[in-house]
Amino acid sequence: MNKKIISNRTGFLIAIILIILISFSCNRDELLLTKIEPHLYTQHDNIVAAYFFNGNATDSSKFDNHGTTNHVSLSAGRHGNRNEAYKFWNTFIGYIEIPYSSSLKIENERTVAFWIYPKSWNGISGILCQAPGNKILADWNNRIKWELYVHNAPTNLSLTSDEGFITINEWQFICVTLRSDETGTTVSFYKNGNFINSAYQNTFIPEKYDNYLIGATHKLQYGYFLDCILDELYIFDKKFGVQEIEDLYNYTLVN
Repeated sequence: MNKKIISNRTGFLIAIILIILISFSCNRDELLLTKIEPHLYTQHDNIVAAYFFNGNATDSSKFDNHGTTNHVSLSAGRHGNRNEAYKFWNTFIGYIEIPYSSSLKIENERTVAFWIYPKSWNGISGILCQAPGNKILADWNNRIKWELYVHNAPTNLSLTSDEGFITINEWQFICVTLRSDETGTTVSFYKNGNFINSAYQNTFIPEKYDNYLIGATHKLQYGYFLDCILDELYIFDKKFGVQEIEDLYNYTLVN
């Protein structure tokens, strides 16, 4: 065969291989860029705090509501990756503290969402609490409740999910929404993107200016502490609707 023809064919094959390699490299770069894009919900108009627990308790929202860890340990998250969640040990000193800021003040609406792997409930356990009386708790009957205490008020707010709402030793995405106006307050409970139940009480929310705690009701020994792993926690100053919560669940499921 003519050496010139062989040379041309060889050059053609090399050109094809180079094109394939360049194309693969570009696609790989695109994939890498996709992976490091900012989390969609950190850009949400109503986000006031977003904690991914990727090695720290930093707030990824624009409000810088950073937390300080106290005797909690990093753990594998729901995707099995190391140091992407925090383990709370149900001790008298384990929690994450978030300083109060005006961005965290509850006006009329609130949505709190988090991934949780409960190990056990030893009575009442604090999930996101602001002393002395703005608390999202878990109780003996595997329920989630939102309590709002008004000093010397004739009635205080305690709105609760259905019994058995939380499953032990299983990852689940919990979302709790609140809306309050002059007629009263409604709290709704969602699990894995699905609406479970709502509760209403004719009490409005009080103003609170204390720091928040993740994983405890109080910093003192009489506080009630979690025995669980938490992987991501979001706070929005809006009551999400059913579709918005389903969208949030589906997004966090793979991100």
